[in-house]
Amino acid sequence: MINNRVAIWSHQGKVVPLSPGNRLADFEDAAEECADGIEADVSFVRVGSLEEIFIYHPGQRFSALRLGKFIEFLKRHPRLECFLDIKQNDIRLAEAVAKTVISHHLEKRVFLTFCQTRIPWLGLKTSAGMLLKIKKMEPKIRTHLLVTFPFSLPRLIRKYHPDFVSFGWLDDWLSRFFFRWMIIPFFGLPSQIRQAQEMGVRVLAGIFNREEDVRYFADMGVDAIMTENIDVAFKAINPPL
Repeated sequence: MINNRVAIWSHQGKVVPLSPGNRLADFEDAAEECADGIEADVSFVRVGSLEEIFIYHPGQRFSALRLGKFIEFLKRHPRLECFLDIKQNDIRLAEAVAKTVISHHLEKRVFLTFCQTRIPWLGLKTSAGMLLKIKKMEPKIRTHLLVTFPFSLPRLIRKYHPDFVSFGWLDDWLSRFFFRWMIIPFFGLPSQIRQAQEMGVRVLAGIFNREEDVRYFADMGVDAIMTENIDVAFKAINPPL
């Protein structure tokens, strides 16, 4: 039974899995569908002789949404929280994004995302070392640590001091099996979640588009779920009577 409200976050602003994502229209749709938070990817893109910051996942469809336009969107929707996932292993990008967030007074609801471990072929472009660097450079900025190996959330929190941590399995049976029958029972994931929350860190699980997966982690006590199917996620945490 889900006792506490679980926040629903939209991955790349997607409302349904087939949506392209990372477009202004996607983020507007997610806000209209009452998402509590959105995740967006940020990258340098060369425009002529200049490097500009766009909402863009390298290798995916390019929507020409500049970071400035996305900031305007966030200001229009003051209820939304946001992850900005740093998609290039470049401290200049992280610093520029952090300065933009702070200059627009959005540091209380925007979190920069870094990965525990770089695994480029999985799209995990940065490392937790960069998280530590940006915290020294811009102490006001809030951070989100994407945990690759959730063996000890408290240890990672003590080492990196993120404001948010997240984890999840890939969308295949092997990853799901390993997570459910190895990580959760042998490393006491529900207890780790409670410890993280007692340390003042919020916990998110995802990306999940099936009701049973959303409900499974919501029942475990996470604070939020990341999804690409908002309707399914809301139904999972608020089942009809």
